[in-house]
Amino acid sequence: MPPFLSVIIPAYNAAGTIGRCLETLDRALSETRHEILVVDDASSDKTARQVEKLAKKLPAVRLVRHPRNQGPGPARNSGLSEARGEFIWFVDADDEIPLAGFAGLDARAATAGCDVLLFKYNRVDCRTRQYSPWIDYDARVFAGRPGDDFSAREFPPVLATSHALWNKWFRRERVMAVGMPFPATITAEDLPFTIANLYAARRLRYLDRILYTYREDASRLSRISDARRLGVLSVCEITENWLLQAGVDRECLTAFHVCKAHILLLNYKNTDKQTQERLRESLDGYLKSLSMEMALRLAGNVWLRQDVKNRMLTLHGLNPGITAKALALYSACKKALRAFYLTITLQLKRN
Repeated sequence: MPPFLSVIIPAYNAAGTIGRCLETLDRALSETRHEILVVDDASSDKTARQVEKLAKKLPAVRLVRHPRNQGPGPARNSGLSEARGEFIWFVDADDEIPLAGFAGLDARAATAGCDVLLFKYNRVDCRTRQYSPWIDYDARVFAGRPGDDFSAREFPPVLATSHALWNKWFRRERVMAVGMPFPATITAEDLPFTIANLYAARRLRYLDRILYTYREDASRLSRISDARRLGVLSVCEITENWLLQAGVDRECLTAFHVCKAHILLLNYKNTDKQTQERLRESLDGYLKSLSMEMALRLAGNVWLRQDVKNRMLTLHGLNPGITAKALALYSACKKALRAFYLTITLQLKRN
C-alpha cells in the first residue's frame, strides 16, 4: 500500500542536524503511513552516511543522491519525482518536528477534501532558544478566513502572508496538475511553487496545530551568498508571470505584491552593502513601476509593512500621512454607503 504522506528533505552538508530531523519526523508520523525521501545534494560531509545509517532502523527513510550539487530547488524536484504519497510535505534538514502537535491527529481526516493543508509553526532563535511571534501573526491572519475551507480567491491574504513552504501539506495529484517546478536559484526558490499551488488549490484548509519548528541561526542566513540573493528578483518575476497567465484577479494580485515587497525587503536586510544597493534599487524600481491604482490598493492593505507603504507613496509623489488619512476616510465612507444600501434594500423588501 502506498504511503499517505511523502516527506521530501533536500540536504546539503547537514550531517549535524539530519539525525534529529529524521528521528523527530518518524516519531511524529508514527500513526500515519509515510515515507521520508532525503535528497543528498552532493554533500561534502557525512550527510549521506548518516542517512544510510538511520535508514537501517527507520524503514520509512530512503536516500536519493545527486552526483553534483544543484541547489535546494532541483533537490526538491528530484524528491517530488520519487514521491508516492497522496500528500507532499517539504521539510528542511536542519529543522525539527514538535511531537505534541501530532498527538491524536488523524492525517487523513484532517486533509479530506482539501488540496493544501496549512498549519502553525514555531520559529526558534537557536542562540537564545526564544520563540518568535510568528505563530501569533498567522493566527491573526487566519482569524479572518471565511470558514474552515476556503480558496485564495475567497481569502487573498493567504497569498500575502503564507509563502513559507514547510508549514503546508500539498495534494500530490494537484501539484502534478499545476506543474510548477522549483527553479535552480538559491534564494526564495520555493516562492513560485508555493504561490502557484495556493492560488490553484480548489480548497485550502487551516489546521490550528503546531506541526513544525523552524530553527533560525546566523549560519543558516550566511549560507546564501550576497550575490545569489539577487536571484530573488527572478523568482518573483516567474511567480507573477504565472499568476498573470492564470488570469489572477485584482485582489489576489494585490496580495502577491504584498508578498513580493516583503521578500525583497527580507533579502535586502540580510546582505552586504553593495548587494543592498542593488536590491534597494530593484525594490524602488518595483514600487515605482506599480500603477497608481495598485499603489493606493497596497497602501490600504493591512498586511503590508508601514515602512514599505511610506517608501512606495513617496516614490509616487504622495504624502504618506495625508494619503493614509484619505484612505481611512474613503474606507469609512465605503462602509457607511454599504450599510445605507443594505438598510434601504431591507426596507424595500418589507414594503
